[in-house]
Amino acid sequence: MTKDLRHNTIAEEYLAEIERAAAALPVNRRAELLADVRSHIAVARAEAASGSPDGVEDDAAMSRILSHLGDPDAIAAAAIADLPAETSANATARADSRLLEKIAVILLLVGGFLFGIGWLIGLILMWSSRRWSFGDKLLGTLLVPGGLALPVLMLTAGSQTCVGAATQGGGQAVMECSGLDPTLSVLLAAVLALASVFTVIRLVLRAHRT
Repeated sequence: MTKDLRHNTIAEEYLAEIERAAAALPVNRRAELLADVRSHIAVARAEAASGSPDGVEDDAAMSRILSHLGDPDAIAAAAIADLPAETSANATARADSRLLEKIAVILLLVGGFLFGIGWLIGLILMWSSRRWSFGDKLLGTLLVPGGLALPVLMLTAGSQTCVGAATQGGGQAVMECSGLDPTLSVLLAAVLALASVFTVIRLVLRAHRT
């Protein structure tokens, strides 16, 4: 049983590589491609097992099977090339859109460090995408503007400053402090940082479900 599971894992890793390489394909065509490859692997496994003395193929046999099937990138590229011209153009457009969405969430998280311009660019990319709903876009805009730059700025610029002043008669000096308490400043910065990470994770998950 363990041996079969290991072989299945090898095959599934191969299929996962094909699926990643074929991300530009329409969902139904990508599913058909994976089903075809899975069927070829099953047939080849059965043939390899029938030629083995103990009826089970070894790791070398599985490697030969996958080698004969070809490189995952080449299989995906051939499937994309077989698409009609219009479908292929749409697939390319979807791939470009996914790239822009990845850039958007990255800039929303860390773009604030680029004088805030990077975060604004990420904001524009997010609102121009059809992948997210209005509520998602509103959350990405209002929840912690500037991303991680805001909590970092709070830690560096919001520290407490204390100035000592001597009392009349030579008594003990009185400390006058301004700004946030250091502990409170760190706590608020941590909450804002977690809110930024939560927002980006939500946007990524929502994009994958759409």
